[in-house]
Amino acid sequence: MSIYAEMILDHYQNPRNNSSIKGATSKVDLDNPLCGDKIHMEIREKDGV
Repeated sequence: MSIYAEMILDHYQNPRNNSSIKGATSKVDLDNPLCGDKIHMEIREKDGV
């Protein structure tokens, strides 16, 4: 198995950064009906950054 495949498998088996951000200023939910992928992203801006 290649190092790339091992990294993908590791991220699948051990998800990271998958919690909500307290005080998020922006949120978005997107999905791709062709492959079934779904993504939820949140950010918190501070002083315009």
